[in-house]
Amino acid sequence: MHDEASKIEIVELPVSDWRAFRKIRLEALKEEPQAFGSSYAKDAAYPDSKWQERLRDGENKTGIYLFAKLEGKIVGMVMGGRTDEDKHAHLAHIWGTFVDSSARGKGAGKELMERAVEELGKEADVQKIRVTVNTEQKPAVKLYESLGFKPINATMMKMGDGLEHQEIEMEKSLR
Repeated sequence: MHDEASKIEIVELPVSDWRAFRKIRLEALKEEPQAFGSSYAKDAAYPDSKWQERLRDGENKTGIYLFAKLEGKIVGMVMGGRTDEDKHAHLAHIWGTFVDSSARGKGAGKELMERAVEELGKEADVQKIRVTVNTEQKPAVKLYESLGFKPINATMMKMGDGLEHQEIEMEKSLR
């Protein structure tokens, strides 16, 4: 069987590939500003060192930065990690999920999320993983539900498009 999903590869980028991270992140902020808490203008102004530092965090395992490759091109990303407060709550978070419009419907989002859950769940004390999503991002909500995430809270939040949107916090229990 040779389907589109079999061509998707989930990778971590070395710091030397920070430009690829910058490109997909800025594309995400431009294409789907209502899905992110940051804006294109804010992130586009980051110095090169900030992009390198973020990928270095992934290498140092203070966070996860995973990317989907399709036919050699970065077409998606997901980030995650924990704060000190999260550690006390036995919790990890996933954020920054995005799949380029050219790669949607090919399984990249599902593979990214499954790998993020797997990576974050490797820490023995992580009992739950949370993700927050704009309720208007219906395909993302459906994906998270299909992976066992359940809504636990709803709030209004100003997003990268400058408007307030309803966000739902979803949680998946691991243990």
